[in-house]
Amino acid sequence: MSDGNIPLEGNNDDASGFFQKIIDLLFGNKDPDKEKKRLLKDIRKELKKHGKYFKLRGDSILPAMAKLFHEIYQVVGPAQVFLENINKSGVIKKAFIVSFMNEKQLALLDNLSEESLRKRGEAMDIKELVPIVKEELVQLFSLFDMNLVKTINSLYTNLLHFQDFINYDYYFLLRKFDSMMPEREFQYIAKFEEISGEYILEDLKDFNILLPMLDETVEWESIFNILKTYRNMDIISLAGWKKVLQRKKELLKSGVLDLMIKLLDEDPYYTVKINKNMEEIVEPYLNEVRVKAEQTMKGIINEKKARKIDSLLLAVFNKTDIFRTKFYTEKANLTFQKKVMGGFIYVEPINCLKAYYLDFFKTHTRKVIDLLLIQGKWSTNLLSQQFSESFHELLALSDELLAFDESLSDDGSNGVRIKKSVRTADRDTLAMNALITALEDVNNHARDILNRSANGLITIGKNLKNALNDHKRNSGELLVNWRELESYADFEIEQELSKHYKQIYYLIQLLQGYVKNIDG
Repeated sequence: MSDGNIPLEGNNDDASGFFQKIIDLLFGNKDPDKEKKRLLKDIRKELKKHGKYFKLRGDSILPAMAKLFHEIYQVVGPAQVFLENINKSGVIKKAFIVSFMNEKQLALLDNLSEESLRKRGEAMDIKELVPIVKEELVQLFSLFDMNLVKTINSLYTNLLHFQDFINYDYYFLLRKFDSMMPEREFQYIAKFEEISGEYILEDLKDFNILLPMLDETVEWESIFNILKTYRNMDIISLAGWKKVLQRKKELLKSGVLDLMIKLLDEDPYYTVKINKNMEEIVEPYLNEVRVKAEQTMKGIINEKKARKIDSLLLAVFNKTDIFRTKFYTEKANLTFQKKVMGGFIYVEPINCLKAYYLDFFKTHTRKVIDLLLIQGKWSTNLLSQQFSESFHELLALSDELLAFDESLSDDGSNGVRIKKSVRTADRDTLAMNALITALEDVNNHARDILNRSANGLITIGKNLKNALNDHKRNSGELLVNWRELESYADFEIEQELSKHYKQIYYLIQLLQGYVKNIDG
């Protein structure tokens, strides 16, 4: 009779396996290695359904798989050379964007081209053109709504996925199945052999990443039409590409590549991480259009300013190269540029002012003014007194300007100060600060001389113009002895008054133009 105990001989492997499963189920106590083996066993069972491509005995890849890759290679291989660096091409990005633009957008784009802006800049006042260009830029940006931007960016992104797919090294893979296969001989009749799966495991992994990036719902015809325009030839057969997309669909649906990779790599948890970030090309392109238009406009403005300055230099000095300062020069700036930004910033207007004082004001212009003030009989003393005061203030300013320039010599007060700071500025913060302060003081003094000179010259110019008008009318409202003055003068009074008034008028414009360009 039984004593109620379970016989020991009944504890076989099946029983222990059964109880282990119960324990695992209740407590989740799974052995990772056993689980991995179980999953790989299941994968082997699943791969039996794909005996066309994979042979379980020996884990081999069969010629049918090579034939599938070869069919894809025959379609996409010819395009590899043409699209090798397409992701770096600004032209193709523009082609994608322009292909979606309507007539109004294209017209705006043409208006904002450098050629068009320069033509319009010559035909109209630049001050009128600036707000027009700004409005055209606003219109262009506003015509690209969110949906249009998304469509263009999406299509271009798929072009990049397409490029990655066709640039896959199919030849390297296929040569492992047929070592005699020549490169880029797409009509070559291959003799593919069965090979070990391990031999192309990494190749399969690389390809398997590219496969899900292709979207068969994309308007591939539009992409290929843009590529045709870009290269002026058909890059790829649309019908052939549709067959490739069908193969892609079949491979993903069957999961055969995933299964082979999992088994060959002994990694049942292998999965492809898909990164479908949208490539942004519309906004950068529009910003590029804006920047180029703004740079072109800035260039046109600067060129017009330069032409105007040259014409004023010719009007005042009858030449465009004016170099009269000894120490407040651009040459001196070469020393400062290695230490600090800037240096002497009013070199050009100070040169012009010094040249005018020395070559004209103290000589030819003074001769005319002396005649009016010394020999002239003014209708009121107040008018002649104001004229005389302005004239002598300018004479003093001309001397001040000469002293200012000399102060920058090696022995001059400012020159010694700057020279001392320059020596140690690159290694001594205090010396650097002292240099910056010294340069600021010098430039402020230069600007002050320019401003006071301009104000004085405006007064002199007005008096010369009034004298000219009074002489023409011979009214005696300003001076009452024009006939007498003509007998004293060894020049044509009206001609000289007109010449020196115009010279001062153009000089004031020149100085104001320089200072305005510097000070913004």
